[in-house]
Amino acid sequence: AAEARQIALLRQRSVTERLARAFDLSAFALAASRAAIRRAHPHLDALSQARLLFELQFGPQRTMQLIHAPILEGSMSIPSAILPVVRIYDRLHIPYYIGGSIASSAYSLPRTTYDVDIIAAMEARHVAPFVHDLTADYYVDQGSVLDAIVHRSSFNMTHQPTGINVDVFVPKERPFDRAQLARAQSHLLPGADQPVKLASPEDVILNKLAWYELGRRVSDQQWRDVQGILRVQGTALDLSYLRRWAAELELGELLAAALRGERPGSSAPDLPQQQSLLP
Repeated sequence: AAEARQIALLRQRSVTERLARAFDLSAFALAASRAAIRRAHPHLDALSQARLLFELQFGPQRTMQLIHAPILEGSMSIPSAILPVVRIYDRLHIPYYIGGSIASSAYSLPRTTYDVDIIAAMEARHVAPFVHDLTADYYVDQGSVLDAIVHRSSFNMTHQPTGINVDVFVPKERPFDRAQLARAQSHLLPGADQPVKLASPEDVILNKLAWYELGRRVSDQQWRDVQGILRVQGTALDLSYLRRWAAELELGELLAAALRGERPGSSAPDLPQQQSLLP
């Protein structure tokens, strides 16, 4: 149903508008990754940071061709879909963080997305003001929100001006879920006028490894996301936290392979020099 709404909204737009949206999403992903490099490697100057990003994504041969290419960081649709929701969470004092592809791009290499994942500790008393404040610009069903809270599952909203889907997950009460909420980090996303809370890079890695395992280790995208975060963040990661929770979640073998740059079942490392980056 969420995808059908999204497709219907896209079909209402002209070819020019759809093309502009594609450029917008790509610009956001690239700008988010540039910010990831700046946070993880503050000792590098701007040119060195840009060179590192392009080398990690495209390799050294194309880097010199791309290093001076302009990157637009104007008004963007992803923040437009996120900020109204975040402001309500802040006003109602609801703990939350943004995960998924948005968080991955904020710590890693660019990856475009047309969806937003938010984890929010919502309660039944929050539903009425939440739906009331968002109903003008979002398709949001009050019954679905209540059901997600009762069953600790998820509900979907569509931001109608942009067509972006927002998936909200109500966390379970595992120790790991509480740890993720406590470790959420405030960052200013490209095109946003206020900081938002993102899952920590370590928690993004752990969740993507969990999804990779749940999907029988076949998702190229989940594995690439993990490798991208490891390569960009490097020694800025809290490895003791990663290893502790990987053991708790029975992901220790996968994490060890990821830190080596070796995909399970493959004899060749994804990135031969990664072993020297991450002890």
